Amino acid sequence: MGRQKIGEGGDRISFLPEGIIHCILSFLPTKYAVGTSVLSTRWSKTVLDKSRINAWISNVLKRKVQVLILNLCVGLEPLVFPHTLFNWESLTIIKLCADSVLKVPASISFSRLKVLHLDDIEVFCDQAIQHVSLSCPILEEVVFLNCRWLKMKVINISAPVLKRLVIVDILERKDSFHDCEIKVYAESLVSLELDCNMAYELSLYNLFSLFNASIDICSTRKIGQRVDKLLKAICDVKDLRLSDDSIENVEGENLKETKFIKSTNSNVESLQFNFGTIRAATDNFSDANKLGQGGFGSVYKGRLLDGREIAVKTLKKLCPRCNRI
Repeated sequence: MGRQKIGEGGDRISFLPEGIIHCILSFLPTKYAVGTSVLSTRWSKTVLDKSRINAWISNVLKRKVQVLILNLCVGLEPLVFPHTLFNWESLTIIKLCADSVLKVPASISFSRLKVLHLDDIEVFCDQAIQHVSLSCPILEEVVFLNCRWLKMKVINISAPVLKRLVIVDILERKDSFHDCEIKVYAESLVSLELDCNMAYELSLYNLFSLFNASIDICSTRKIGQRVDKLLKAICDVKDLRLSDDSIENVEGENLKETKFIKSTNSNVESLQFNFGTIRAATDNFSDANKLGQGGFGSVYKGRLLDGREIAVKTLKKLCPRCNRI
């Protein structure tokens, strides 16, 4: 067989063995590695193979990269990420967006990780203990979007310098309920955003620095105890935005001692009321006490036991899970 002639500017990649292709691309910046798929029909098909994707990820991690950002569309069957993902201490940023499976060990430690984003990831642990611990001493931001936590009873997240925590789950069935508790120890947490149905129990500890929290919880199940526990944990927050749906899920009796600071303007005296007081003053947010409704929520009038009149505004937010406002 004669040697095939390759013209100048032609496809020099398609004729190489796959092992060499993978090795070459693992040394290229992502934009150049993806660009080669334009030149090589063979590689453009190979890159969609899930085993090849994992081989590529493993090769990249061996180079001790600091930032790993993957936004994948892998088809009908989820991609199972390589277990070696948890063996590299060099990572400072992990952002995974894909319909994928992430199999985690019982103990995870990232000494340099600062940002963790998981989007549409199914996380599970197949060990009998069903307890997973994540330790990240300098982690500053955590975002969980539409994640599922399977075969786990308890997830412990220790992040002493965590500043921002976002948990959004708009795809979970509104009647879902799982026997799984996510525990977060974050004494430096400043911002909290929850938009979910509390299908998983969320326990927050040592929130000494929490400044703002936005809570939107919508569920058809009885999750009052989970919501009450959450609100007690954030009772010292300076700026709280609580949706109408969240208020409907509060059982109330368990919050008699909970205090919320309603004003943080330095020019206005802060008013502190426990939730039971606000609920009683507005007659459980009755329609008779409703003053009006704007673009951001409903306003209710109320009267305290000492005769003072107050106005209480609740946050209104579209809830895709319930198909309602």
